[in-house]
Amino acid sequence: GILGAIMFTKAISHEWNVKEGKVIIGCDCQGALAAIQKTQRVNSKWNSYDIVSRIMREIQDSTISFAFKYIKGHQDAYKDITDLDEWEQANVHADALAKRYLQLYGASEQGY
Repeated sequence: GILGAIMFTKAISHEWNVKEGKVIIGCDCQGALAAIQKTQRVNSKWNSYDIVSRIMREIQDSTISFAFKYIKGHQDAYKDITDLDEWEQANVHADALAKRYLQLYGASEQGY
C-alpha cells in the first residue's frame, strides 16, 4: 500500500516533470507509520523490514514530500459507512479490495 502509493506518485511526477509537491498517505497500521516516520526504531527481524526500508529510501530520494495520516481501521464494524469521513471510507474500501483479492487469488504457500 504505502510503497505502491509512493512509487506511483514518483512515476507520475517524473512523467509530468513535477519537481515538488506534497502527498498525504493514509494508513491503518500504526507500527508501519511509526517506523516510516522514525518514531520507532526499524528492526531487521521484522517480517516487513525490507518493505519499510525501501519506503524510507524512496521517500529520502524523492523531491515530493510525503506525509502520513493514521486512520483507525475497521470502523465500519460499529459505524455506518455514511457516518465515516472520506479517509475512513477509503480505508474501508481498501480493506474490502484486499479481502476480495485474497478470496480470488489466495495466499501462496510462501505466505505472500
